[in-house]
Amino acid sequence: MEKSDTIVIAISAYYQSSRAKKLTQHTTGVSEDTPLLSTLSRVAEAAHRLRSQGHRVIICTTGVVNIGVLDHRGSERCPDAISKDALAALGQGKLAALWGQLFSHLRQSTAHIPISKDDIKSTARLKKIRQMLKDLLMHEAIPIVSVLGRILPAINQSSEAGYVGCLVASMIGSTYIVVARTKRGDINQTELRTCLDLALMVTTAMGIGVGNFAAVYLDYLNHDAKKPIDYGCKLIIEDVGSLDKLPRTIERL
Repeated sequence: MEKSDTIVIAISAYYQSSRAKKLTQHTTGVSEDTPLLSTLSRVAEAAHRLRSQGHRVIICTTGVVNIGVLDHRGSERCPDAISKDALAALGQGKLAALWGQLFSHLRQSTAHIPISKDDIKSTARLKKIRQMLKDLLMHEAIPIVSVLGRILPAINQSSEAGYVGCLVASMIGSTYIVVARTKRGDINQTELRTCLDLALMVTTAMGIGVGNFAAVYLDYLNHDAKKPIDYGCKLIIEDVGSLDKLPRTIERL
């Protein structure tokens, strides 16, 4: 009998452009060299293959405000004239449409779960999200958690995607978390301390996750090897361009 694991894939959907930088700083993520649709397509295909192997998959994305900027840039008005909440709504709609096109082609059902900074401050809300995730996985859907706005504005988008992925992995007790990155070497000690402080607050004070979450994220920030890290939840850091190898990697573990 094949093993069935829960796998969280975290990716920053931030698209680097000079216009978007006016609203979003500390910018790493999808670039002109790795276009948004190509990146999402690789994630979708990897998730679908994992589902076909019997695994449960959750996708976490950040960068919806920036996607909203890109969607709005055809307007005569400057993006500064529209609120970030509105840009987040535009970006969420754009991402949902792209995911919908990709997964409908693969005949895979999905569900979109937007979360915000306020959600992470609420134990009750996080518990509801955790139950929602479990219910969707039970019905063989792929939940797609999209972050509306910035949760940790002091860090870059790639780090934030890793944080959200670790948070979700901790909430549901996943077997693996896969951080799909498009750029290396973008972590500093200030970001590390910020992430660990908030992680400890969420998992310890609220009591909604596993106790090893902080250790998992600590090693994500400092680890650059191909070998998975095992702290109860195995952490795999993979380049977006190599996601096609992910199902085979997990199959061997």
